[in-house]
Order: sequence, then C-alpha cells, then structure tokens
Amino acid sequence: MSIEDRSWMYQGWNDNGCHSQEWVSNTNAFLDNAFSIGYSVEKTGVACPCSDCCNRVRRRRHVMTMHRCKRGFMPGYTIWTEHGEHLVSEPTLGHEYNTAEWGRTVQSQFQSLQSFMEVRYDIQPSLFSFVPIELLSDYI
Repeated sequence: MSIEDRSWMYQGWNDNGCHSQEWVSNTNAFLDNAFSIGYSVEKTGVACPCSDCCNRVRRRRHVMTMHRCKRGFMPGYTIWTEHGEHLVSEPTLGHEYNTAEWGRTVQSQFQSLQSFMEVRYDIQPSLFSFVPIELLSDYI
C-alpha cells in the first residue's frame, strides 16, 4: 500500500460505534493488506495497532476487527511499519516524531521486561534502576 493521507484513521472513528463509511471501507482495506503479508498470519495473527495493543500483541483478524471498532487505531500510526510499509527519510515525509511518546513507550517496555524478569527469574526490583525519560532524549 502506498503512503497516503491517513487522517481517516482518526477522524472517521467514533467511540460511540458510529464510524464513517470511509473509515469502515479503509479499515477493511487495512485488514486485507495486513493479513495478506505472510503465509501463516491467519494462525499466528499480526500486530494489533489498536489504542490498547499498540502493535505489541499479535491478534487474529476477527479480534483485530473488534479492536479497531471498539478502540480505534493507536495514536500516530500513519506509516504502517508493522503491516508492510517501510519508513522513508524524515525530510521526504515531512513527519515530526513525538519523542515524548516514544520515550514513554520505551519506559513502558522496560517496565514490562522488569516485571517478567521478577516473576520468571525471581530477580528483586532493587536490582533494576529506571532510566528517566529525560536521559533518553540524547538517543531519540
């Protein structure tokens, strides 16, 4: 799929369930594309870009369809990097990245890893130190 205006992803979705026809049509096209990428996606699912899963959980099509309708797309997901599109250079897109949001995502993933390590390997929380988001700004 080509990179195009994706404002429909956020403007056509309503939390009351009354989505625009454009939103429904384009969301179905998104799902068709997402589930045509690999040979085993019907079994393993694909990354779910709903506002809760944020591409961190693989879902089957019927679950992703419900998530799209109930939760909408995750904020800022206008380049479908987990669904067949590739990033191009920033000047070409004229796209500004939300570094604060990215920092929060990194922090959240680190906290998830910490919880896993605590449960799986009985590592005590005191062995972890959290990296403040301000320090991440040098690496963003």
